[in-house]
Amino acid sequence: EGTLTTWLTRAGMHSERLHRQKFQELHLDHVQLDELYTTLRNKGQVVWVWLALDAQTKIIAAAQLGPRTQATAHALIHALVQVLAPGCIPLFTSDGLNLYFYGLTAHFGAWVETLGAKKREWQVAAMLVYGQLIKSYRRRKLAHVERVMRWGSMETLKARLQQAGWSGVVQTAFVERVNLTVR
Repeated sequence: EGTLTTWLTRAGMHSERLHRQKFQELHLDHVQLDELYTTLRNKGQVVWVWLALDAQTKIIAAAQLGPRTQATAHALIHALVQVLAPGCIPLFTSDGLNLYFYGLTAHFGAWVETLGAKKREWQVAAMLVYGQLIKSYRRRKLAHVERVMRWGSMETLKARLQQAGWSGVVQTAFVERVNLTVR
């Protein structure tokens, strides 16, 4: 058991080094965000795994372990920004968790001097487009799906999705499929 643990630890450390080395200056068009709840078999411990997945290539561009908090959402988006090419602002879609909104608006923007005043304001990047797919369940069955724009317009989102070869509808299907693999 000790040998297997050592091998797994070494493999994980090597994978992390390889990821840092190869995943640099990525140009991603559409990133799907999601978090999944899982428990560790032996410990009975609850773990949240946060993912940022490129919809085109299915690359997990960033992953984060941590509780379902704003700090972990910020850490995921920060890790994603670190692997993106300078100036690259992908289109984002996620489930209805509002924590992503605050992470995205905090990381994609710039401090701007206001005219006539000596103070700076945070201005969210005009290129940021973020839509959510909010699912409502009743008796464990999907009852209603609502598509909401959190930043940008639905027309811009639809146009950018169609440019990338998608249908133009907000969805999180790819990251949801990866959740089963990760679990």
